[in-house]
Amino acid sequence: MKKIKVCICQPDKENMKSFNETISSIDVNQFELFLGLVGPMDNLINSLDLQEDGLNKITILDQNSDNYDDFKAYIFSPNGLSYLRSFFKTMEMIEKNHSSVDIVVLYPKDYWVKFIEWVKEKNKDDNIMFKSVNCIELTNDIKEAFNIIKRKYYG
Repeated sequence: MKKIKVCICQPDKENMKSFNETISSIDVNQFELFLGLVGPMDNLINSLDLQEDGLNKITILDQNSDNYDDFKAYIFSPNGLSYLRSFFKTMEMIEKNHSSVDIVVLYPKDYWVKFIEWVKEKNKDDNIMFKSVNCIELTNDIKEAFNIIKRKYYG
């Protein structure tokens, strides 16, 4: 079984407890995890308060890393403009076939649903179909985000 490379764009503080619990329970035989961070690295890593078993399962990336283009999946939560910029950059890379990403999971669903509906409606009105929109999944739970990715790859 090949590991799925997943980039988790820095979770917001509201979801940190769930994030920590989920990372600690991840099967490292199924996922290779990367955490994308923007800002002073030491402060951000300390603010994550990852348990040691969780921290050992994750490779930390900063905005200067070159590793952002070979992931199979991304998980985004709302956490400032820099992550919105990363989301749009990811979607653009998918659109231009410059990325191997097959799925983008957005959480919490309530935050993203109106935006995604607007994008789909805009695409329909302009008679344009962006393939990147078709790879988006929404959920309210980061643990479910990993389950969505597993179902995509392992059935």
